[in-house]
Amino acid sequence: AYAKKSLYTISFTELVNYTLDTPDSLLDIHLAPQSFMAEDIEFTHLVKVENLNQDLQETADELRLPLVVPTHLQKNKTNYNRIDPAEITEELLSKIYEIYKVDFKNFQHEKLSANFLQDYIERKSRKGRVHCSPFISPNSKIIQ
Repeated sequence: AYAKKSLYTISFTELVNYTLDTPDSLLDIHLAPQSFMAEDIEFTHLVKVENLNQDLQETADELRLPLVVPTHLQKNKTNYNRIDPAEITEELLSKIYEIYKVDFKNFQHEKLSANFLQDYIERKSRKGRVHCSPFISPNSKIIQ
């Protein structure tokens, strides 16, 4: 069992362990595997956030939809200063893969190394805080 903690006081490792130990059906929608939430849907097209504009345009063209894809989308505003790069280990990545292994397969996600992610977080955190932390309701069921 997990003691209820503020989302702002838990470590990334604690969040991963909580997610691993909690059944998908009890996870907050932001933590649950996408495959679990869409298990009864047969997809014909896959649009990835990493290639959002291109994938949307290709899908719209293929389906002959009159869609105009915006040329500028809001950037990711993740606050990387809250993640300690030292927490990112191969063991932790193995846990993340275990949680989301069906997503990795279904959505063709690439597995990344701990060194790559540590360097990425270091680079991002040097840019400083990019936004305010989001408001999380005290009644949130993310951590119980």
